[in-house]
Amino acid sequence: MQDGEQIYKTFPTLFLAQKFLEAKARELGKDWSQYKVARGKRIRSYGISENEFDQMMINQEGKCYICKGDNGSIALCIDHDHLTGKVRGLLCNKCNRGLGLFSDDLVLLKRAMNYLIDGVIPAKDETVYEPLRLVQ
Repeated sequence: MQDGEQIYKTFPTLFLAQKFLEAKARELGKDWSQYKVARGKRIRSYGISENEFDQMMINQEGKCYICKGDNGSIALCIDHDHLTGKVRGLLCNKCNRGLGLFSDDLVLLKRAMNYLIDGVIPAKDETVYEPLRLVQ
């Protein structure tokens, strides 16, 4: 039995995660070994295992949870709740910074969304989009 087959039979999720991430690295012209080092540094900061991180990458198809972009690299940010420390998912730099600039404050984010909605929707069409309003 080849090594890959044995790893797959023993740890199918880990094997698939590694294959997915290796392919993603090749697709983006990145060095897989450098990615593994970067991944190790990132996950240690947030108290999650390599398996948990790899599973998030697979679940999100290597893309940002919010905008679905790939961040131009495979080093997505590990987003976490600043009060509890709980990891929420993987985000690109722009989305991660955006949440950070709003201090993860849902009221501010809702107001910002309403601001954007109010700025582009003509008054006559407002009833169509009224369900989008989140806060008054």
